[in-house]
Amino acid sequence: MEDLVIWGAGAIGGTIGAALARAGANPLLVDADAGHVAALHATGLTITGPIEDYATPVRASPPDRVRGPLKRVMLAVKGQHTSAAARMIARVLAEDGSVLSLQNGLNGDAIAQAVRPERVVLALVDFASDYIEPGVIHYGGRGSVYVASRTDAPRRACTIMSRC
Repeated sequence: MEDLVIWGAGAIGGTIGAALARAGANPLLVDADAGHVAALHATGLTITGPIEDYATPVRASPPDRVRGPLKRVMLAVKGQHTSAAARMIARVLAEDGSVLSLQNGLNGDAIAQAVRPERVVLALVDFASDYIEPGVIHYGGRGSVYVASRTDAPRRACTIMSRC
């Protein structure tokens, strides 16, 4: 069983995946870009930015090669790819598995349609990062990731962002 999977290893997913890998968590990074996956296998994931530059070995796979059951999935694909990714995840998600959306509170309903609402958790990502090229991500600077249940997310995001 895969304990931790990051589905979408671009800017946000790659930054979080690199930090987790560097800390010893060994997540599986899943990405549809074959060139990116090949670079991750060959040289690991390189993070550049104003704080520090580093490279870390990571495990990577294209979506069609992922085998379940998956216990915890962090979803970080572009919004337009959410429904398709959620359907792929649903096929390999463990019965007690969950999906944490790193999409700033968006697309929770699309994910819930595929995996059941009680298995979806939403997050607000408060840092910038950019996909530079296969295997390289620019991390713009320190920030936070706020996590809340689907029902708690609107209230909590409002409090965090001071917009209520």
